[in-house]
Amino acid sequence: MSDHPSLGHYRFDESKGLLYHDSKPMCKELPRAERLVLHWLFQSEGEAVNFQQLRCDESGETVISKSAVVKAVFSLRQFIGDKDHSHIQAVPGTGYRLVLTSAGDHLPAQSPDQNAELLSPIVFWGIAIVGLLGFWIALHYPIFFESPHATTTIQFESVARAQSGTDVSLIQVARTEQLLKTSDPYVQSLATQIGQCADISWSHIYLSLSFDGMLLAITFASDEGVPPRNFKINDFGLSPRFIDETWLREVKACD
Repeated sequence: MSDHPSLGHYRFDESKGLLYHDSKPMCKELPRAERLVLHWLFQSEGEAVNFQQLRCDESGETVISKSAVVKAVFSLRQFIGDKDHSHIQAVPGTGYRLVLTSAGDHLPAQSPDQNAELLSPIVFWGIAIVGLLGFWIALHYPIFFESPHATTTIQFESVARAQSGTDVSLIQVARTEQLLKTSDPYVQSLATQIGQCADISWSHIYLSLSFDGMLLAITFASDEGVPPRNFKINDFGLSPRFIDETWLREVKACD
């Protein structure tokens, strides 16, 4: 394994416990669970790594729980975003696998001569005019927005209880406070539905809303050795609902 192996557009600095972008000022200081998961996935690139291995440190001692592994993968996928999260693949009943894009999948870089030929005078002046127009608009009509390239993830945890008295941790993961707030109704809906379950075997449920607000990722995790379940729900409506009041029963998450 190289000093800073790549994970899509990101690189893993294991010695410092960092995951940083190749070309953008985006960097995540990794907690122990995320460092361990990446360590073992890179060690066995292309092969399935079981949960027991992912829970161990380099000496072979078990130091984190299975749910911590699931949470680590969820947080890593959330940070690296939609373009790169598919490199970390779930292997049902086993664990996870790291699949990296080969160098041959990238287009070869163009030479300076080729670039010069492509940039004709018409194109050059077109770009210049558009750039000046954009600068004028930004100067006179400033627009404030939250960047999709936030360098940290925010987590908020709440608890729901089934009729049997079993508690379930509902964990929201987001890049911005606004996304965290937007996902609140879905957490509340899940909490209400869990309260209607006679019992539930899942100990943790993770929720993450995409930056455009059109995709909700939900992961069910358990401390009892049950493989995690992952859902990605799209809703392109003006007021996305994602899950209704019967969704938990429809996916058979209640016991």
